Amino acid sequence: MRWTETRITNVLTELIDDNPIVIRPLLKVVTPRFSTDIKTLAVTLMDPPELLINQEFIEKHCTTDLHLKGALLHEFLHVILGHTMKFNSMTRTTNIALDAIINAIIYRLAGEPYTVLFSEYYKSERGIGQLLRPQTTADKNNDSWQGSQYGRNVFIRMWDNLYRGQLVSDDIIEIASTLGRQGGKSISSDRFLIGNHKSIRTKSKTRSQGVGETMSEAINKTMRQMNGRGIWRMPLNHGVGTSACKVIVPIKSESMEQWEFQTLVALKRAVIPKSNGGLKENRTQSFSLPILTPRDRRAFLKANWSPFIPSAENTFTGMEKIGSANVYLDVSGSMNDEMPVILSILNKLRYAIQLPFWAFSDEVSPATIVDGKLQTNSTGGTSMSSVLKHIAKERPLCAVVITDGYIERVSQALLEKTKGTKITAIVTRKGSTSEIEHAGIPCIQLGSYPGGN
Repeated sequence: MRWTETRITNVLTELIDDNPIVIRPLLKVVTPRFSTDIKTLAVTLMDPPELLINQEFIEKHCTTDLHLKGALLHEFLHVILGHTMKFNSMTRTTNIALDAIINAIIYRLAGEPYTVLFSEYYKSERGIGQLLRPQTTADKNNDSWQGSQYGRNVFIRMWDNLYRGQLVSDDIIEIASTLGRQGGKSISSDRFLIGNHKSIRTKSKTRSQGVGETMSEAINKTMRQMNGRGIWRMPLNHGVGTSACKVIVPIKSESMEQWEFQTLVALKRAVIPKSNGGLKENRTQSFSLPILTPRDRRAFLKANWSPFIPSAENTFTGMEKIGSANVYLDVSGSMNDEMPVILSILNKLRYAIQLPFWAFSDEVSPATIVDGKLQTNSTGGTSMSSVLKHIAKERPLCAVVITDGYIERVSQALLEKTKGTKITAIVTRKGSTSEIEHAGIPCIQLGSYPGGN
């Protein structure tokens, strides 16, 4: 699928809905504008604020929606961290240091899928250029690094600490500057940095001349909503909205928030066939208004003696979105830890789901949620065949199977009968993907559940 302007705008709209790192106020005030004046992306700060997008760059380097979302998060974090105002001019090493700290924040708070673009775009870099992407196992064993005064093990440890959140921008700027002075390789000459690193002219003003009222208000609103953990070393020094008590004793741990967000993203990708998809049908709704209609005869009769116009039953017929996904829930015992949280996340996506939910063991049964608990009949065991038979019978537009993955060998004959339905398996971290992948069913494995035993 090509990156049309409509598709790019839809991804931006989805990012507003996802609201990773609580930046919705910023995302909502910018107007996307497609331009070749910049090499990748840039945000102008003067009114009216704009998000400048180089469509050619997106077409060449972004193969998934998450690639683009990662690039968008990167540019908006420059704004939140004030890089566009603190540095009127930057050296190449300072640019790399600031980009590295931003990519590390995205990696920690939004999850690894949002940093795949950086991993692929900067995969050939050595020296300080390596800091622009998360570290891999191969990197730890690679001797082709350049670090000058830093020994190999020290450089690897610094890189790891950056993505763990134990180093901040000042630390990285100092490291990058030292590497640059000592002859460490910066970044490939033919590889430009993602995001804008120069002043952008808009209506005869440059970005470095100040922040417009609209953007200033959005930044302040964003700062009030985010708690700052994982971004600043001392969050409360940055005027963020959470109280000291909430930071010291958080209601929900940062790792749990990150797990829930990543799970929401995975489920959303699975239950919504297209970014702008969704089925609609005619629905008739009834409501009462003080307007007489032939439909309500009692109101007509009452109007003959009442001094007031009585409320009459009125109806309205219009197009309403309906769910297009069947959700099948594995009710085996190994799912007990994650299931209540997964159900809560699915509730946010109920507009895209055909109810009821379906629970499966050796057979598929309707499942209802009562007082936050799943109620269904279970015969024990876990049978994927029962799910495939149900999908072949119901023919939903898409089907999502949430399971631990410990299933029997999938029958290709049964799978063939489900053609026309997009099937996605969501597998828990402790589960197994081997049989699902062997069958050729698209699979997403969740991260480690922080609330498990």
